[in-house]
Amino acid sequence: MTEAIEHAINEKIVIDSGSVTTLVKGDRWPDLAKTMKATYLPIQQRQEPKIQAGFVVSLCTVYYAYGQQRVIHTGQGDILMGKDNLEKLIDVLEEFMEQNGQWTYIKQQKWYTSREYVIGIDVNYYPDRSGFTTFIAFHKDTDGNNIFVNLIFDNDGPIEATEWFADVGEPSKQRKKLQEQLLPDAYLKQLDRTRAALRSEMASKDIDEIRVAGGVSPYAYTYVSWLDDLIWHSTPNGNKRSEYSAADAVRAYDELDRTVDRTVDPVFGFGDEKLNAVVLGWEILGTMAESKDTELYRWLKERGLEKQDLGFAMSQLAWKALYRESGAKTGGRERFFQDATTRALFPWRITQRYSEANTADERTPGSTTIRETPALLSRIRRSNSFKDVQAELEKVRKANVGKARAFARTWVRILRSDNPELTEHRIVFVPKT
Repeated sequence: MTEAIEHAINEKIVIDSGSVTTLVKGDRWPDLAKTMKATYLPIQQRQEPKIQAGFVVSLCTVYYAYGQQRVIHTGQGDILMGKDNLEKLIDVLEEFMEQNGQWTYIKQQKWYTSREYVIGIDVNYYPDRSGFTTFIAFHKDTDGNNIFVNLIFDNDGPIEATEWFADVGEPSKQRKKLQEQLLPDAYLKQLDRTRAALRSEMASKDIDEIRVAGGVSPYAYTYVSWLDDLIWHSTPNGNKRSEYSAADAVRAYDELDRTVDRTVDPVFGFGDEKLNAVVLGWEILGTMAESKDTELYRWLKERGLEKQDLGFAMSQLAWKALYRESGAKTGGRERFFQDATTRALFPWRITQRYSEANTADERTPGSTTIRETPALLSRIRRSNSFKDVQAELEKVRKANVGKARAFARTWVRILRSDNPELTEHRIVFVPKT
C-alpha cells in the first residue's frame, strides 16, 4: 500500500468500523475485556455521579521507534489489571493496528523509518461511558499530533454507534501553525491531498444526501477507527439539535450584543427560552459565515480568514466590527439581520456547544484548546434524527439498559525524536533481538 493516505478511503484508514474479532484472532480481546471490566467498573461505580459520567482509566503510553523494541511507560497509569494482562492488551492492539492498515502505513513513511519521528500510543479504558450522553459535542481527540484514534468495545450485541462525519474544511490558521510545529511536512501534505479528495467527493453529492453517520452498530465487539484530523466525532446522543431561523437571530441580537464584551468566564451568548436552547454568539457567527453572500463572509475573506478561524476572540471582534451599533456608528443591527436572513435560505442547525478541534495537553509543546466551526455540520442532517433510525436506536437502548458501555481507546501520536516527553519519561530504545 503506497501513498496510503491518498488511498485512505479504499484502504479504510480515514474511517472504518466492524467487529474486532475479524481482525484479532481468538478470544483474546473478549477475555481481556472481561478482566478489565471486573477490575475497573467497581472503581467507577464507587465515584461521585459527576465523576462517574466521564470516568476513564489511563493505563500506559507505548513508544515505538523504527527497528527498536517497544517501550511501555506506565508512569502514573493504573495497572491493577496486572502487568501480564497489560502486555497482552498491547499485543492485541498491535495486531489490530496491523490488520486495519495503520501500522502498514506508519512503517512505510520516511519520517518514521529515518527515526526523525517516533510513535507514542496512549492506551485508556472506559469501564462505562453510558452516562456521558447529556449533549451532542463534535470534536477531535488530538492535542496537535494525533494521527489515529481507535475505540474497541466489549459489547456482546448491537450498540449505539459513534456519530461522525468527514472534516472537509481547512484547519484554522492557529491549528495549521501548531501542526506545522509538531508534524512531518510529508504527512501534512498527504492530509491536504486527502482532504481535497474528500471535499471533491462531497461536492459531487446533493447536500440532502450527506449525513452525520450514527445509528446502530450491529457488530459484537465493535471497533471504530479514524484518522483524527479528518473526522469530527461525538458520543452517541438521543437529543436533537435546534433548528435556527432568521427570526431566532433577530430575537437574539440584543442578548448577543449585551454579552459580546465578556472576558471573565466568557459566555458570548444566552439561554433562548423560546428555543429552549443555549445560543452561542461564536456558533451563530461561525455558521452564518457559511454563506458566501453574507457581509461576515466577505469581512473574513478581506483578512485572509475562513469561518474555521472564527474562534471566541475572533467572533467577538467580528461582531464589534460588523454588527454593533455605538456612537455615530449605525447599521450594525440591520446588517446582522440581513446576514441572518441570507444564511437562513438553506438549513441551519445549532448544537449549543463549542466544537473542539484541538485540546490543550501539557505534554505537547504549544498545544492549546482550539475551537472551530465544523464545515457543513449546520447544514446536514444526523442519521440519528430520522424516525426509522430512532426506532432502531430505541430498541438497542432498551436492550442495553443496565449494561456498561465499555471500551479501550488508543491515541496514536507522532512525536519528534527530541520531544521532551521522551526525556521526561526516560524512554530508551534498544534494537529488536
